Parts: sequence; structure tokens; C-alpha cells
Amino acid sequence: MITSFRHDEQKKKKRRRVLGVVLLITLLLLSLRGPVANTLGGFFAVIGRPFWSVRDGAVSIYGEFTATISSKITLEAENAHLRDVLDEVALDAYSRQQLREENEDLKAMLGRKSEYDFTLARILSAPPVSPYDTLLIDAGTDQGVFIGMQALSQGDFKVGEVTRVWGRTALVSLYSTPNTQLSVTVGSSSIPAVAWGLGGGNLRIILPRGVSVKVGDMVNIPALAPEYAGTVDAIDRPEGSSLEAIYVRLPFDVDKEKWLYLATPKDSTSTQKPKAP
Repeated sequence: MITSFRHDEQKKKKRRRVLGVVLLITLLLLSLRGPVANTLGGFFAVIGRPFWSVRDGAVSIYGEFTATISSKITLEAENAHLRDVLDEVALDAYSRQQLREENEDLKAMLGRKSEYDFTLARILSAPPVSPYDTLLIDAGTDQGVFIGMQALSQGDFKVGEVTRVWGRTALVSLYSTPNTQLSVTVGSSSIPAVAWGLGGGNLRIILPRGVSVKVGDMVNIPALAPEYAGTVDAIDRPEGSSLEAIYVRLPFDVDKEKWLYLATPKDSTSTQKPKAP
């Protein structure tokens, strides 16, 4: 009987302790939703602010560091790509020079020699950096360049001639310079004509209406070796007119080229000295 009574008392004490713990937790939860919560929140905010500042600073520094590293890696990759492209352009230019020399050797074997010797020059600047319809090159009197030397670009396109020269640089004026005249032949029948510069890499030819010319035809410059002034880009045939306008342009952007070939006539006996600027 006594044992049963004690057992009941122990159960009652356990229930009271459980109820007390539940009540305490309930009071804490209620207090955290009122002014106490604000006070505690402010306290922890003050205590934690230095740590948060350090964390934000570390994150910012890490972000800047990774951005700098990423930028450097990108620049190095771009520089490597540009060096590769430049090497390819240089190899291509020198390969063309070698092909020219091989072509000259073949002509010599057949008893026909080229009219020119060629000097390779790099284009330093083009429009809009250099004056309109001109190219600045890295060869001058030190390399035997003189006023009047003709300049050719890829595919044997003759683009202009040297008009000013210095010790190690020279200025090439394009044949597209306004009012410049160039003797050419055009069409399947090689019709002789005069091409006039219009500016911006464009030329114009005036021919009688009905000649055999079509868009895409090569416009040739009379020479032993193939030389071209450009291709027919458009044809204007005004109604009622006996003439037609043939518009010519180079099939590439000369202002984006890297190299030029300067042609020196082999039979030239000219003693003209380069003019000072």
C-alpha cells in the first residue's frame, strides 16, 4: 500500500516537471516575439557586426582577386591568339613572296622574265588613321623605295603607288583616290578603258552601252604578269543613254591588309631621287 502511494507521488512529480518545462519554453517563445526579441536582436547585431564586416570584406577582396586573375588570363589568351594570327599573316606574306620568286624562275626558264622586282613592306596605318585613301608603310629610302613605285596586295591586285617617302617609311596613295586615272581592260573582250578614282576604294569606268561586261568580271591592268585593279561591283545603264557606268572595287578591304608588295621596274634607268616631304 505504501509502495503504491510512493509510486503515484513520483508520477505526479514527473508530470509537474514536464509541465514546468513546457511552460518555460512557451514563455520564452512568447517573449522573443516582443520587446525582448528586439533587445536581444539588437544585442546580437552589435556583437556580430565586426564579424559580418570582416566576412563582407573578405568576400569583396576574394571577388576582386578572382576578377583580376580572370581578366589577366583572358588578356593572356587574347594576346597569344593575336600573336598566332600575326605569325600566320607573316608566314602567308612570305609564302606569297616565295611563290612569286618560283613563278619568276619558271618564266625565266621559258625565256620570259618579270617586269619588276618586289619589296615586301608592312602596312603601319590605314584610313581612318592615315589620310584619306592612303597607306603608311614601314619601308622608305633606306630600303630603296622611291616615289612612283607601284604597290600590290593579295592576289596580284595593284592598289596604288608611292607618293611620299622618308627614311624608313613611305606613303602609298590608292588608285581609288578621287580623280586618279588608271589604264585598264575590262570584260571578256578585254575592252581598253580608263578607271577613275571615286574614293573609298571605288573606281568608275564609262563605256559605250551594250559592251560585254557583267558583275564579277575582273578589271585588268595590262602587264606581262596578271595584275588587277579590282572586280566589277555594279553596272549603271541609264535609260535613253548611249553610255553605261561600270563601278569597280577591290574584293577585299585594303585598309585591313597587313602587307604590300612594292614593284620596281627591272629595266628602269631612272635616277630620280626620293622627294623630301
